[in-house]
Amino acid sequence: MPGSKAVAAKPKKARAYKLPKPLPEGEILTEHSGKRQWRIGSIIGQGGFGYIYLASDNVKEKVVAEAQHVLKIEPQGNGPLFVELHFYQRAAKEEMLEQFRKSHKLPYVGVPKFISTGLHETNKVKYRFMVMQRFGEDLYKKLKATNQRFTPKITYMLAKRILNTLEYLHENGYIHADIKAANLMMGHGPKAENQLFLVDYGLAYRYKPDGTHKPYKEDPRKAHDGTLEYTSRDAHKGVVPSRRADIEILGYNILHWLSGKLPWDNIQDPDKVSDMKQKYMLDVSGLLGECFGGESFTGKAEVEKYLKYAQRLKYEEKPDYVQLRKLFEDALKKNGLKDDGKFSFESVTNSPVKNAKSKGKIPAKRKSEDVTNGSPRKKVKSPNGMSSESISPEKRRSPRKRPQSKKAVSPVGESSPAKRRKPVGGTKRKITSSSSDCADEEPKQQIKKQAAAAGNRRMKKASAMCSISSSDTSTEEKKQASPKKQLQSKGKPVKKTAIKNSKRKKMIDTEIQTSPGLLLRYIESRISK
Repeated sequence: MPGSKAVAAKPKKARAYKLPKPLPEGEILTEHSGKRQWRIGSIIGQGGFGYIYLASDNVKEKVVAEAQHVLKIEPQGNGPLFVELHFYQRAAKEEMLEQFRKSHKLPYVGVPKFISTGLHETNKVKYRFMVMQRFGEDLYKKLKATNQRFTPKITYMLAKRILNTLEYLHENGYIHADIKAANLMMGHGPKAENQLFLVDYGLAYRYKPDGTHKPYKEDPRKAHDGTLEYTSRDAHKGVVPSRRADIEILGYNILHWLSGKLPWDNIQDPDKVSDMKQKYMLDVSGLLGECFGGESFTGKAEVEKYLKYAQRLKYEEKPDYVQLRKLFEDALKKNGLKDDGKFSFESVTNSPVKNAKSKGKIPAKRKSEDVTNGSPRKKVKSPNGMSSESISPEKRRSPRKRPQSKKAVSPVGESSPAKRRKPVGGTKRKITSSSSDCADEEPKQQIKKQAAAAGNRRMKKASAMCSISSSDTSTEEKKQASPKKQLQSKGKPVKKTAIKNSKRKKMIDTEIQTSPGLLLRYIESRISK
């Protein structure tokens, strides 16, 4: 009415489709033409709208577990199967698939072959059904069995094949709009077990119904269509999907398969998920950092280029499928990997860092490698004859009882002449031997003279230490807190008051600094022994 205020349209509620009751095994269904009948067996799958049964066109015999066909059935009023049927009838005819396969020199096309369809009524309930070829396990089950991640080799092989399938769909006027692991299935049987098929076309959309691309138009009533974790930024705004939507959705799947997560995992608010996708697609480096914790991984440069390409792609622009496939081919070749056509889904438990076989490889740590400085540990014979692993020099402790040496022991007990340090006074300490320079003087008198000289020097040090305030003393104690920490500093000399590798000698040395008289008693006790 004139003068009335415009009222914003309310978001359209998602329609809840009915899940039918299971049909009994042995039920016979007839296709539209009336020429062919199908007998159903056990249920092998279930979607959000219906069940999938094993099926056989041999209605006289029970359907066996090795049946080569499946039958998907839903109540007639459900929309997704109706949409899916229209897709198969328009774009999945056997001759169309074969023509594309030959022109692109492919071994197969990852789109299921349409076989037949029909209506069925039982207990006053009408059903619509569709018969398709049988498949093996879906990638969702593979992910659950491999710690929610695929290896880089498997991921890039999958990406190449999905791009082949998307190119076929786009050339035939359709967008899938719901690419995810649950909708990707491996082939059934020995001949097809390494083939990958994109299924479930309930959200498939014709972006060129009359030969002209649909215009970009946001519609809040259609916002957030698809699977929340993977759906495109356009879908979050209610824009009908275009080719760039499929490219973007595939990118999110690749990230999930490589890292095992997405930044918006466990967030149920679609608006928040939409905001996060908008943010991260403008900062692809930040997106990779969030998914991989800042670590590198095999093919990082190529994945980053792919996501940036998807971000720049215009709404009506045709993707360069050849260039995108080449990115993943390069990711394999540069890292010493080969697309051998065999999908070996192995559990991934390590972090997604760069492959060790690639250039700039990260060497694996050996079991015998020391954690502290990376030097290999070697097995040595201990003094008691037992074999043991030696630790790094910084952590090696001297035994409690040392064998007595023929040479006189220096006052501070350094381990060897080559490693002796200068005394506190700065002058070199004279080290003499009881068998050479002091032949005419008793060893005890010689050591007493050395002790007296050292005592005079240490008296000055002791008096200086006594004048230090309690706060300064605590600071000095922190600096000398642990010989072990001092020794772990590589290449730095040990503190002057510390005795190498012995807490007991450090304590004695500290006492000697404050009371020089203890030095003489200590040396006398060593000589008396």
